Amino acid sequence: MNFNKESAKACSIVLATILLLLTACSSKNDIPKVKSPSEPAPEIFTVSTCENVFNGFLNGEIPKTDLVYLSNEKKIALRETNIIINQSNDSSFWVMANFKDLVANKNYNFRYELFTAANELFRSESFTFSSDTSEFTAWITEQLNPSDRKNISSGTWTIKIYINNTLLETKNISILSTTPGQDITLKEYKWKDFQFQYPGYCAIEEDRDIVDESGKKFRFVKLTVSNKNRIGLFLYFADDWTPPSEDTSPQSPAMANMMLGLPIALKHAEPTGAEAIALSVGSIELIDGFELATRFVILKPDSETFSSLECFHKSLPDKMFFGILFTQGLKGKGSDTPEYFRYIQETYSIIRSISTPELISVAKESAQ
Repeated sequence: MNFNKESAKACSIVLATILLLLTACSSKNDIPKVKSPSEPAPEIFTVSTCENVFNGFLNGEIPKTDLVYLSNEKKIALRETNIIINQSNDSSFWVMANFKDLVANKNYNFRYELFTAANELFRSESFTFSSDTSEFTAWITEQLNPSDRKNISSGTWTIKIYINNTLLETKNISILSTTPGQDITLKEYKWKDFQFQYPGYCAIEEDRDIVDESGKKFRFVKLTVSNKNRIGLFLYFADDWTPPSEDTSPQSPAMANMMLGLPIALKHAEPTGAEAIALSVGSIELIDGFELATRFVILKPDSETFSSLECFHKSLPDKMFFGILFTQGLKGKGSDTPEYFRYIQETYSIIRSISTPELISVAKESAQ
């Protein structure tokens, strides 16, 4: 639907508040790597959690470059991820701990602990190892089997790795369930005629009314999908809206998105300004079909990261909503990890679920 200049000005004033919310999300604090004088711990180590994607690898859906381990004989193709889907009685995941800077042929005590989302100890294992080189890799296979099913709770689980009683790493992972009776928790948000669904692990950080200078009310909702991957969704709803006339404002939906999002993108690109912004137009799927969306990619010369604002809107006879999907990534690398793709798919599911009674009716008619 089209926007005139007054409409764009009013929305820009309202949406400018979103700039205060587009801050980089916190990342995991590094745990001090302490050495014991009598039993030194390795200074260099990595801890990864992996899923078995062997069928996807065989089908050509997953390239070999995405894998950290492959064994055709054992039918194992491991891909690193921080999200584990517990979808069958055979669900499992792997924990890989790589140690370097070891003292050759010296005994080390390794201890692994896994805690559920309810902070209950799910499993503890320890063993002694030595290596004739300065490197060693420990593999832990975690089976989410029926005997432990009562302990499986969706949410954030915690892994702790110790060497010689020194805590080297605390790692959080998300376990989501699609097993009947333990489905992924979907929460429902409602405000007047608007509603949408979102996964239980998402956080609604703000949910409030905003009034612009003309007295028009908007409902603002901020969802954080993933702090680590820096994915957020910002939504504005208006239930008292008069679309501008096409005769007086013959602008395309993409132009409307640009007029709404450009002031926010320019502010976010400071101090560089427009030179730091790349603009493109694509499509986004809403509940009643595809609409045009405008994406602003912000690349500041002095920053190692880039930001992306994907702006979309839907205008009805007396209502409208406007949204921004906010993401960040590293320049030259992006955010193309399996974990990122799963989160972003969930985010687009939220967007597709935004509805009103009118939109639900149209969606049902289209499906028949």
